[in-house]
Amino acid sequence: MNDQTGNPAEAFLGKVRKAKATGGHQVDPNQLLPKLEGTASVVRSFCTGCGNYLELSQVKAEKLATSAKITLPPNLEGWYFETESCRLCDGKGDGVFLKSLQ
Repeated sequence: MNDQTGNPAEAFLGKVRKAKATGGHQVDPNQLLPKLEGTASVVRSFCTGCGNYLELSQVKAEKLATSAKITLPPNLEGWYFETESCRLCDGKGDGVFLKSLQ
């Protein structure tokens, strides 16, 4: 059971594609309020390119902040990242912003 590329797993399970980054998505503040689910999660991120919400670990948050030349507060509670693209979408934007929930 192979597909045209000879990959049996892809032939069986199909190919996962990145979300289409149409842009212009607006954050829903209610999606940022629930408790973080991941044990290593310290902050949420919202992608305006595809509209997805992600949870980030401290290491991922620091890497994102460093790439955008953002200084992180000592505690990320009450903050979230807003990005123009993310690992889930095919967006090309590189804008990264750290915003307060207030």
